[in-house]
Amino acid sequence: MSHRLYSTRLHWSGSHGFAKLHGVLVALKAPPALAGQVVTGVDYIPEVDMRTIRIGRADERRMTDAEVDDADALLRQMAA
Repeated sequence: MSHRLYSTRLHWSGSHGFAKLHGVLVALKAPPALAGQVVTGVDYIPEVDMRTIRIGRADERRMTDAEVDDADALLRQMAA
């Protein structure tokens, strides 16, 4: 899924990722921490209700509301 399709997205996969808010794109140098846990994978696209996360070796799952709140705060901070 291309990052150009959406104006807001938080993505981390393996060893790379990015944060994008209202079209402002920032490369991530380290995995984000959401709800007190460092993620191994996340794809958060609020425009289409995509809310997947992976912590450690656990299976991918839907993000909790607390994780979404942290993702929103991280996006706002990175775009400032």
